[in-house]
Amino acid sequence: MARLLLTRQAFLAILQVHGFTLKRQVASHQQWEGTVGGQRHLVTVDVSCREFSGWILNRMIHQSGLPKAVFRHR
Repeated sequence: MARLLLTRQAFLAILQVHGFTLKRQVASHQQWEGTVGGQRHLVTVDVSCREFSGWILNRMIHQSGLPKAVFRHR
């Protein structure tokens, strides 16, 4: 399977489509808040990065509570 790679804009667009909103920003890190499956989730996004892959992307997907398939089929 090919390695998942997303731009910052694509990742944030997926979060927004699923109801996440920007909660706060400290320096180059934003916290996005949303509800998935009745549970509140906070996702920390480093906005100084243009693309995400590897463990950083996997960690942000895990924080979102959304299935990985959502990010594969954008």
